[in-house]
Amino acid sequence: MKTNGALGKLGKISYAIYFAGQLCFYCLVGVFVSTYMTDIGIPLAAVGLILVIARVWDAINDPIFGIIVDKTKWKSGNKYLPWIKISTGLITATSIALFLCPSGLPTGMKTAWVGIAYICWGMSYTMCDIPIYALPTGMTDDVKERSVIISFGRIACTIAGGFITLLFPILRSNLGWTATGLLFSIIGGLLMIPAALNIRENSKTASTNNLHLSEMLTGVLKNKYLLIYYSAYMLSGCLNFATVTSLYFARYCLGSEAKASLVSLCTMIPSFVIMVIVPMAIKKFDKFRIYHTCLIIATVLGFARYFAGYENEALFYTLLVTQGIFSSVTAMLTFMFTPDFVEYGVFKNGATGSGIMFSIQTFTSKLVSAISGALGVALLGFFGFQTGENAIQTATAVNGIWVCTALAPTIGTALAAIILFTYKLRDKNVQIMAEANNGKITREEAINQLAKMGWKESLDSMEEDFIVARNEEMLKEAK
Repeated sequence: MKTNGALGKLGKISYAIYFAGQLCFYCLVGVFVSTYMTDIGIPLAAVGLILVIARVWDAINDPIFGIIVDKTKWKSGNKYLPWIKISTGLITATSIALFLCPSGLPTGMKTAWVGIAYICWGMSYTMCDIPIYALPTGMTDDVKERSVIISFGRIACTIAGGFITLLFPILRSNLGWTATGLLFSIIGGLLMIPAALNIRENSKTASTNNLHLSEMLTGVLKNKYLLIYYSAYMLSGCLNFATVTSLYFARYCLGSEAKASLVSLCTMIPSFVIMVIVPMAIKKFDKFRIYHTCLIIATVLGFARYFAGYENEALFYTLLVTQGIFSSVTAMLTFMFTPDFVEYGVFKNGATGSGIMFSIQTFTSKLVSAISGALGVALLGFFGFQTGENAIQTATAVNGIWVCTALAPTIGTALAAIILFTYKLRDKNVQIMAEANNGKITREEAINQLAKMGWKESLDSMEEDFIVARNEEMLKEAK
């Protein structure tokens, strides 16, 4: 593995547990903040307003921060680690500030306190999220090792998520919001510190300090594989209404809200099995082929589960677990492709900002969450769903819940799988591009190797784009 001394076992462990710490903050604030706000007496309308303002701004500031990452030049020569060091302290401080709000304050003051703290927390989370996903591009130029590094982070998220899901309700009910918030904030911050101490950036990266905003945006728009992949991701994610309807499905279709925990368990168990297999698999096989194959199989099983129905619970849970095996693979691999888009962009255009590309990853993730929630609620309304915990639903509404839970997400993955047939970027191609980008081989040698591999994209066109970008850069430097 071509780590250039940047990554050993301690570095891998540090990178992984960083994600466990980050998940502490995400679960504490990202998941439970609305419940916290209503519990301390902030009116529901004010809670809704805070969430809308914070999440809209959160989506907007992702590309803004991506540009800042690309334009900032640190004395250390590092590109991502300084942001990780800064954000670790900021996200800990803003989380603590959020949960230190005195419940006895007047309603207006509480609303302002929590609203400002929550928006600041969201900006701190963005500041740590983009650099940590981009960091593997500065740790190693070995494409497969990058994927393995990111997979360790996903494994840590899976493990931490399981523990937090079990522990948080118990701790909160016994300790209250303030003590629980302080505890998770401190634990999260401590888990994030080792990454700042034990990881170094050694790989060369293309300079983007002199790029204008228009050039960065053009680099994104010219990156065809980034556009293909995230178009498929957004289409699939925007139709995934299962998170909106999970409790409704258990309550009205399975007959008991308590069965929502059983459904979650059936989807969680495969994740613990798959997290051991995926790092080994991506060392030996092309990760996109694994991803696309599992997406297709999960789609087929999704349609089978929908048409089989939920009346036969034994069959329902069997299909749920089986589909979960393949869905867990795609979930772990989802965010492993952005480093490839960075290398492709640099190879194609000469110098393309990596920060803004990783901001597309976080931006689309947040946008998908917002859209799927709004569409899911709207679709339930279309089927005549009645609000209220004890409301009686019509047969049409119950069927609508099942459509939103099983059919709509499957249609989304089917459409994504179809779009991804046009995705031709493979690990072996990216490895050659990375070696050329880092000066280990010449660009001419890289083009010859890609041609021998049967690279489908026009190499003449790529060379022309590269020459144009280089000429523009030289002209700008001359001026």
